[in-house]
Amino acid sequence: MKKIFTAVFAVAICLSVFAAGCSRFTGNYVTKLTAEQFGEKVAGLSFENVSVGREEGAVSGYSMKYEYNLRTEETASVSEKNGNGEFRFAAAENGSLAFSGKKTSVVKEQEDLAEDLEYRLYYADGVRYVSETGERGGERVENKTKQSVAESELDFHEFNPYLFDFTAISDAIEGGMATAYLDKEDANKIKIVYDAAQFAEYYGLTDVEKFTGEIVILFNEAGALAGFKSDFELQGSYAAGNKAVFEAHTELLEYDGQAKLPPDGEDYSDITPAPQPETI
Repeated sequence: MKKIFTAVFAVAICLSVFAAGCSRFTGNYVTKLTAEQFGEKVAGLSFENVSVGREEGAVSGYSMKYEYNLRTEETASVSEKNGNGEFRFAAAENGSLAFSGKKTSVVKEQEDLAEDLEYRLYYADGVRYVSETGERGGERVENKTKQSVAESELDFHEFNPYLFDFTAISDAIEGGMATAYLDKEDANKIKIVYDAAQFAEYYGLTDVEKFTGEIVILFNEAGALAGFKSDFELQGSYAAGNKAVFEAHTELLEYDGQAKLPPDGEDYSDITPAPQPETI
């Protein structure tokens, strides 16, 4: 069941925190796309790395907001996880990547697994800064660390744990779990709608009381990713009547601005591993 909530859902609903971008994603989605046609549209897109740039046709940056809530009720326990985040990704003047933002994570389980944390994350000139404050396992946590990290090692999923991958979307369309539609007036807008019955059968849900599953993808004229919004909501049962409630919200849009560095970056402890000597 954990796989469902970690690899499948990336969700966005036009609530107050997301309202500003909602109009960008609305459309008249009536033209059905085949799995092959959808694959051609998203070819080369990936959340496995964070890519922005100044070259022609590239997106100069992204803003991302998300929030999620997961609650499971089993025979002897109740578990709840929720969090949110907001980030800005931008291309620096020298073309390198920079980002800044914050996220929270709250886990309500047995005491040794419980946490209530806030993270502030920054990246510039090949250095990632992380500030962590709150409680974990009943202990106070206050850490500020920095580490040299190559851009190629950065992954959007590090910032948003419920972000969909384009390969998973393509697989769902090809397998009949989802259907893709092109906007009637704008060929750079696609909506993907998931089927509740197919979803329940595939993931072994014994009963689905409520389900919504939709994703909208925006492209610029050069075919680069210009926006991503998803909306999933699930209430149902699994494994002999155990219950789960899940909803999450994600919105990614173009951003033409700057990412800030921490004002006290010199106070962060450097945890970059020492270079290893070459072996002969």
